[in-house]
Amino acid sequence: MKKKSTLILLLLISSIFSVYSQSKTKIELKNNWYYLDGQRFFIKAIGYEIGARPGQHPYEGKRNDDLDLMQFDLKVIKEGGYNTIRTWSEFSEAQLKLVQESGLKLILGLEINPDGDYGDPAFVEESIERVKKVTAFAKKYDCIITYLVINEPQTDHIHKVSGKAFVDLMKTLIDNLHREHPGVPVTLSANAMISDYMDESYFDVYAYNCYDHAEAQTATMGFKDYIKGLNELNGLNKPFITTEFGYSVSHKGFGRYGGNTLKQQSDGLIANYRDLIDAGAVGMCPFYYADGWWKGGDKNSHALDQPEEWFGFWGYSDVNDQYGSPRPVWFAMRDYMKGLVISPKNNSIYVGTTIPLELYNDKDIKKVTVKYLDKVIYSKNISSEGYFADQIMIDPAGIEDMELAFEFFNKDNKIIKNESIQIFYRHFFYILVIV
Repeated sequence: MKKKSTLILLLLISSIFSVYSQSKTKIELKNNWYYLDGQRFFIKAIGYEIGARPGQHPYEGKRNDDLDLMQFDLKVIKEGGYNTIRTWSEFSEAQLKLVQESGLKLILGLEINPDGDYGDPAFVEESIERVKKVTAFAKKYDCIITYLVINEPQTDHIHKVSGKAFVDLMKTLIDNLHREHPGVPVTLSANAMISDYMDESYFDVYAYNCYDHAEAQTATMGFKDYIKGLNELNGLNKPFITTEFGYSVSHKGFGRYGGNTLKQQSDGLIANYRDLIDAGAVGMCPFYYADGWWKGGDKNSHALDQPEEWFGFWGYSDVNDQYGSPRPVWFAMRDYMKGLVISPKNNSIYVGTTIPLELYNDKDIKKVTVKYLDKVIYSKNISSEGYFADQIMIDPAGIEDMELAFEFFNKDNKIIKNESIQIFYRHFFYILVIV
């Protein structure tokens, strides 16, 4: 009897190990993309915090796992068309198991205090211990595709404690994460408006929180051109992802920071998504799943005029509402993400007889067509979800300003998404000859 029990136990352990080893995802970064198990992977994420519902504060006291509510959220998020969630702090092992079981991928934030003294040996050791504590169990789960080691370190604070101390700490934590959880990229979520000067070359991925507010560079250059310039400034040699962007629907605000209508939130998120793709982003983490009542200082009250409390795609009616309900932006984003046009990009110049076509489709997309001047110039059946690449053959005369209409169809040949892309096309290279 004892031998039989031992055998059963060994088989159980072997089975658990087999599940982990068989499901191990191979992550590669190449061609400025994420590749998961050899396939290009566009990160359709959403910012997500557990423990931030009405009456809760995610960063006060001991946090409950809230597994039942989290399971509900993850199911809803996956049904909404997202393939990844992004967090600002670590999950427990029980929570990581839920993410693994959901099929979603995870960009896991670490709670390294951005206001800490980066050069203080005690703070450095505390940060290293946090990494070790998390990776001790996190390394078993292949749902994690990136670690965010710190969120929005502030320019003045970095200057105060010295840039060298900051870089040294970041490199130390990167090395520790690479050693403790091999194969998983590491980056930070920098604030684009204050960290565009920062050299991110020692991180594996370029990542920024980017908001289209009417201030500073985004106001003078425009959202897309500023973010595109930021991407180019980094060298265009690593994947570029946006770890926050969004619109608050608080009653009051300024410069698009709060005070937006529900329609402005929906239209703004889609416009941002398009601009960020055109700027070269291969991953999106809009801000964010649900309102955070705690951000105004009173977790039991939803402050109407506090912009930070109203970025959610889901809202809650009162302090007793645990499940919430979706806002229009939820459905707008769900439909928009069904078929993403990665290439061609708006206002780009294409030369020759072909235009490169890159799409990222969900499982509902079964056919795509492209029209120019109401004529179909491209049509293709889609056999699988995910990344799709081809070429559009075209032969207009001379130089043309072209508006291409993309139509995405489901299995019933019904259009479920359409989008127009404006490009400049040149049939041949102009050669300037100086005599």
